[in-house]
Amino acid sequence: MPEHADRGIEELLVEVNEVIREIAAKHVVSAGEHWDFLCECSIRGCLEPVSLTLAEYAALRAEGESVLARDHRPARLAMGPAAAPARAA
Repeated sequence: MPEHADRGIEELLVEVNEVIREIAAKHVVSAGEHWDFLCECSIRGCLEPVSLTLAEYAALRAEGESVLARDHRPARLAMGPAAAPARAA
C-alpha cells in the first residue's frame, strides 16, 4: 500500500505548479500549448507529470481542484473525510 504524502508536500507541489504556471505564461507560444505540471496526489514521492494547457490549469484552480495524474487521488481525500474540504449543498 503506498504511503500517503503529508500536507506539507502537497502544499509545496501546489507552489511548484504555480511557479511553472508563471514561467509558462511568460513563454507561451500558442493557447493550446501544453506544459508539464506535477501531480499533487496522495502518493509519497509521486512526481508524475500532468500535461495541461494554461487554460486547463486555470480551470482546475478556479474549481478548487488539484492537479492529478490519471487515477490519482488528492491527499485531502486519501487522508479521510475529516481532511476533505466541506462542499456546499
